[in-house]
Amino acid sequence: MPFEYEDLYPADAVRKAYACMGLAHPVRWVVVGILREHRNRMAVADLMEILRRDYDYRQNYARLAHHLRKMEDGGIIKIHHPQSRKKLIEVELMCDADLKLKSLKGEECVDAESENK
Repeated sequence: MPFEYEDLYPADAVRKAYACMGLAHPVRWVVVGILREHRNRMAVADLMEILRRDYDYRQNYARLAHHLRKMEDGGIIKIHHPQSRKKLIEVELMCDADLKLKSLKGEECVDAESENK
């Protein structure tokens, strides 16, 4: 989480603000839905292909990377950077977005896998 607000506001308020920012664009909700449908984890290249094919997403990888960073800052996803350039960057759904919103009320966020059990 970027530190620009941490010195100014209580930690709980900062956490809630980043969670909201992580979901504050329609394409981010679409990404959550796609990840849910694909066992909560997939390569960024595959994600981009689905966005373009099924959702007429016309932005470039840099724009998608912006959205993914915001989602990671909000604790919605985790971006896995490979040690080798030959491997694909993957994104993993860390928390169901609906549960993340519930966590803004003070409840702990439950990760997607434990919710499915």
